[in-house]
Amino acid sequence: MNLFQKINMQLIGFAVSILLYNLPSICIAAQNNSICQINKQLLIMSEGHYKIGKPYKINGKVYSPRQVANNFQQVGYASWYSCKNSNSKTANSDTFNPSHLTAAHHILPMPSIIKVTNLQNTRTLILMVNDRGPFAKRRVLDISKRGAELLGFIRQGITKVKIELMHSETQKLLNMILFNIPKSIIAKNILCSTDYYIKSLNMKHKTSYYYIMLKNKRKQQ
Repeated sequence: MNLFQKINMQLIGFAVSILLYNLPSICIAAQNNSICQINKQLLIMSEGHYKIGKPYKINGKVYSPRQVANNFQQVGYASWYSCKNSNSKTANSDTFNPSHLTAAHHILPMPSIIKVTNLQNTRTLILMVNDRGPFAKRRVLDISKRGAELLGFIRQGITKVKIELMHSETQKLLNMILFNIPKSIIAKNILCSTDYYIKSLNMKHKTSYYYIMLKNKRKQQ
């Protein structure tokens, strides 16, 4: 480990120690969800880490993960995926959870925030890319089971989508996120997790998630 890595690890350790010292008082009520705040600085906890990764091959095709243009867009077919083990790790060491609003993409940095539009029914959803894939041919995106439900293609299993990188929201997340936080800490403070942050973005941008939650709330009244 070189000097830079040692300093970086010390800074991360210091930030985490501040976070743990202030729990659970750092969780404050926001308009739609609760998020972490220390000295007016919003902090989001993640098990995973920032990763671009090296080139890799799937079905004979080489993919080269990289930084992309701020206005990156892509159209193609998406499917949804699940894991046999609920504790399976994603490509950036996050824990895969089929109920979270996440996705797997061939090249986008992890994490990245994307807006996905189901071109067959116009439903929209904001997701966080934290994995690599899809591993099936002629697919551009794998979406969590919950994401597929909200986008309305859980039964057919595949749909044509438009992917748009939300560059500004991605940069905001990277400025707020604390990586490599133990799962046990996040479980106790789930309202400070990346999943709740992504859900809050869906509420803010009034995606299909927003309208489905609004509809469910009205049913309960």
